[in-house]
Amino acid sequence: IRKIIRGMTYLGEESNEANFKKHAGNYDIIHLAMHGYLDNENPMLSKLIFSIHPDSVEDNLLNTAEIYNLRLKARLATLSSCKSGMGTLSGGEGVISLARGFSYAGCPCIVMSLWEVEDNVSADIMTCFYKKLRQGCSKQKAMAYAKRTFLRKTEPVKTHPYYWACYVVIGDTHPVFVPH
Repeated sequence: IRKIIRGMTYLGEESNEANFKKHAGNYDIIHLAMHGYLDNENPMLSKLIFSIHPDSVEDNLLNTAEIYNLRLKARLATLSSCKSGMGTLSGGEGVISLARGFSYAGCPCIVMSLWEVEDNVSADIMTCFYKKLRQGCSKQKAMAYAKRTFLRKTEPVKTHPYYWACYVVIGDTHPVFVPH
């Protein structure tokens, strides 16, 4: 994805909760490819897992409640992790999920998953999604194109919707980039 769109990439030791909280408010697009954990009992404690090892400042587990307290300017947040759009239905509030936290923090569009994702499939779909975004497609059309492309190129067993249908786009679907 970094080859497709410019930006910072945080990997390894740099990929931590403290860096995310410090820098996430500076970007127009946030892409998080990591493990996610759904807490059905208390959805505000569902979390994105940067690392299982805490540092001196943070526990490296970014939970929904913490996301609500962020102020983000990103026009798109892609949560490429398991069950990032799942949560608990709360009367008058809707579904409380990690994705909802990003919406509350200021992101008008979220790409989220509705169940577990397979890493290689996710990488294929996301790469194609960002290529189409870069060409000026709307977010919704870019995701539909990425899924169709995946279906044309993949092995027959992975054409089952379990592999490719988990990602959905919610919110503002307008293009992120001007076509060139």
